[in-house]
Amino acid sequence: MNKNLIAYLISIFSFTSAIGQTTFQKAYGGTAMDEGKSVKQTTDGGYIMAGTTTSFGSGGYDMLVIKTNTIGDTIWTKSFGGSTDNEYGFCIQQTNDGGYIVSGVASSFFDVSGDMYIIKLKANGDTTWTRTYGGIGYEWGANIQQTSDGGYIVVGQTPAYGAGGFDAYLVKLNSNGNIVWTKTYGGSGLEIGSSVDQTTDGGYILTGQIDTYGAGGGDFYLVKTDATGNVAWTKAYGQSGTEAGVSVKQTLDGGYIICGTSENALGPLGPDMCLVKTNSVGDTLWAKLYGGPMIDEGYEVNQTADGGYIMVGKSFSFSTAGDYDVYVVKVNGQGDVQWSKTYGGSGASSNNEIGYSINQTSDGGYVIVGESTLGFGVGLKNIYLIKTDSLGNSGCYQSTPSTITTNLLPQVISPPNLIFSGGDMTMPETMVNSGTAITNLCSSAPSAINEMPNDFAISIYPNPFYNEVSISVEADIQINTIKIYNLLGQEIYLKSDYSKSTVQSNITLDLKDFNSGIYFCELQADGFQRVIKLLKRD
Repeated sequence: MNKNLIAYLISIFSFTSAIGQTTFQKAYGGTAMDEGKSVKQTTDGGYIMAGTTTSFGSGGYDMLVIKTNTIGDTIWTKSFGGSTDNEYGFCIQQTNDGGYIVSGVASSFFDVSGDMYIIKLKANGDTTWTRTYGGIGYEWGANIQQTSDGGYIVVGQTPAYGAGGFDAYLVKLNSNGNIVWTKTYGGSGLEIGSSVDQTTDGGYILTGQIDTYGAGGGDFYLVKTDATGNVAWTKAYGQSGTEAGVSVKQTLDGGYIICGTSENALGPLGPDMCLVKTNSVGDTLWAKLYGGPMIDEGYEVNQTADGGYIMVGKSFSFSTAGDYDVYVVKVNGQGDVQWSKTYGGSGASSNNEIGYSINQTSDGGYVIVGESTLGFGVGLKNIYLIKTDSLGNSGCYQSTPSTITTNLLPQVISPPNLIFSGGDMTMPETMVNSGTAITNLCSSAPSAINEMPNDFAISIYPNPFYNEVSISVEADIQINTIKIYNLLGQEIYLKSDYSKSTVQSNITLDLKDFNSGIYFCELQADGFQRVIKLLKRD
């Protein structure tokens, strides 16, 4: 048997394609304002979201957590907070016991300015414990992660402890939420901690923004610590404009990837989404900007199963309505764009969609959460949840922008290691409420693309093929577009605007210049689509 044919048969069982991947777009909330800041896929295949609500709760803004099933339908919702002021949810993660850990900020309890607010939940959303951490001033818990010892690491900012101004604030907790140690990092200016990741050596990597030291205006801030928060090294990356690191992850090669925003823009009107890739000691391997001529910002990055990276944020450059749209960029391991998408509505006069969190899902696709202002849902602002396939397709309200990539050459400075510690813990009496409404967007969208029904009989032959492929259309339908993608999800072939196909009509594609291997052919017809796997033989 031909070796390529054997490889093809194996791939049927081992490769996850766009076929059968769940996609949807949904809006959640009430009649006021609700926003989503963090989303993760859960072990049951559903999703957990954290954010903020004024539609439901005990008054003002409350932290909001929503658990859904695999298709985005709500299993339960909970809001948490006090009755006198505001609480916000920023980050959520499923814990080893099947429950959840949530971080944010609270101003209803003890310190009216604001403290780190951490809630441990059971799998059904019931509260196990709640804690606030901080001093006089405004502390927040921007990002939280369960650590290998069963405890938690939280990063944010504090004005109460440190060298002056605001400093990045790292708090290590045990499994019961009690403080193990706290550290602040920074100088006399403004330093902010936005994201933290436990590293394979048991230490931590955190990113944010540094103002005291750097190239000027604020720079990406990267701090590597040991397991007790002592600094191994620090780096500031930037140019003369303003840079801010929002998300950091350790990569498979032991280095780090940082996502954020850089004011060193492609055009004069705004900043761009930015990625910085470093080695294990913080030396820059590459740095790139992504966007268009106006404002484009990045809020989270994750490494994908193929060794590349997926980023989410917002775009004004490529918005379909003249406001912000959710902006997703998929790049390979060297930062080269493989595809990019924007998601958002176009009918409202003020219709902002912003994406804050993205993760690859078990089916190879992606889940994104953010907010939609006066665009989707029933309120002034709603949580916006998007589930895509591996190529970023979600079924509706999406566009493919012409993302521009520019290499960035940041200055790299090693700031002094100024470390302080401090922080108080309280156990507030959190009030718990529930409630939300769901709007299913794609099912009613006029531009939705659905899987073709079985009575639309379309076949491709021969398959495997050598030089040409024939498409047989056995129904009276309109073939609008034919696209072919490689295994990386890159579009490498496009034909559109076909004339009306009739019964038993055939379309022949000349693919003799393709290299041998596996491809995916996407056929679009009469508002439907079908994806068929192809094998090019030697």
